[in-house]
Amino acid sequence: WHTSTNSQQSIFPLHTRSGILAPADTSATMSTTNADDSVYNPGDLAIPNFTVPPHPSESTKNEGSPWRRRLICIAVSLGILIAAAIGIMLTLTGGQGPQAIFIQEDPPGLDETNRWSLNSRNGLDLFVMNSCEDRWTPIFDEYIAAWDNGTPDALTLTTGKFPHDPECGAYPGRANVCNGNYGNTEWRGLNTAFLRNGLVHHSVAKLNDYHLDRESESQKKYTMCHELGHAFGLPHTDENYYNFDRGDCLDYTLRPRNNLSPGEFNFNLLYSLYGSANGDPMTSAAGESLVRPSEGNNARPSGENNFQDEEEYEENEDDDERRLDDPIRRLGSPPAEMEDDTPASVMEKYVTVRACLEDYSCAECVDETLFDYGNVRMLHENDQGEACEFDLGEGYTIQTHKLLVR
Repeated sequence: WHTSTNSQQSIFPLHTRSGILAPADTSATMSTTNADDSVYNPGDLAIPNFTVPPHPSESTKNEGSPWRRRLICIAVSLGILIAAAIGIMLTLTGGQGPQAIFIQEDPPGLDETNRWSLNSRNGLDLFVMNSCEDRWTPIFDEYIAAWDNGTPDALTLTTGKFPHDPECGAYPGRANVCNGNYGNTEWRGLNTAFLRNGLVHHSVAKLNDYHLDRESESQKKYTMCHELGHAFGLPHTDENYYNFDRGDCLDYTLRPRNNLSPGEFNFNLLYSLYGSANGDPMTSAAGESLVRPSEGNNARPSGENNFQDEEEYEENEDDDERRLDDPIRRLGSPPAEMEDDTPASVMEKYVTVRACLEDYSCAECVDETLFDYGNVRMLHENDQGEACEFDLGEGYTIQTHKLLVR
């Protein structure tokens, strides 16, 4: 190799441009000759592309790293999701732990079970007054039928439509259901039972349109079914409203559409309280033996005639007046044993406490009505509802259940 004779540069320095060897001065003219003196231009010379191979340690270091990065990202993401899920569960269950969502409580309110004093030995025969506005009548009728046709059957319900009564008057031996706009109270539904010697004297249920008019049809139905259940003397089936729904309307729930009817537990408990409306043997729908009313926790006290005697009951069965079409005549007159027996001093306390409980919480009414805590029993209290009982003296108590809005 030698430079052309007309070249002014005898040594040709090279440097790297993008990994390719090229002349340092492209203005210089260079040619080469081979053995036969043929002249070749430098551009005709093929110069190889040199690359620096990676160091062996670098190759080993990077091999498989994308998979490791993916696995680390997945593990971190799963950890964050699990921590968030546990945090949400703890928040929803009030710190009880995730297991509270999956555990259904045993019926917690059995000590809140009440019995009517008007039951015979063949089921509860009860008159339920519809003192609601007409727009509530379809829902009222739907749930009267649902409760009246249970299996096993312990109820014989008779109803009458009365003028709208938002104050919801109390009638001895009757359950009264009313609606009205009761304002921004904390409850959407309320049931108040007046008891004498542990047995129900009368019951009133109120539906608060202030809340229910803004809520779903399912919430309206759930509230009606729920308050009627209390009117018959039933407690709650479950008071944890974050766990799975049991399917009956006395189970607290955030999803009322899932609990729109009475359930088997409710009907079995009614059956154990009142016996069979059809005179059937005392067994549940599953064939299990049930406790007779006289053997239960609310059995009548020894020596007390809390039931109508047999002769009086037979007379009432033959009395067609309460089943005539005229709603006022259908109501009939209160039993003589309940008409004038309640002392005036007790009724005065009843009116005071009932009015307070419709406007304030149980705890607030202790001070508001000047009652001692010894006269008040808190049955339960949580975000979904509360229930309490005030001792009015002389064997009388008032018990209120509230379905709360939070």
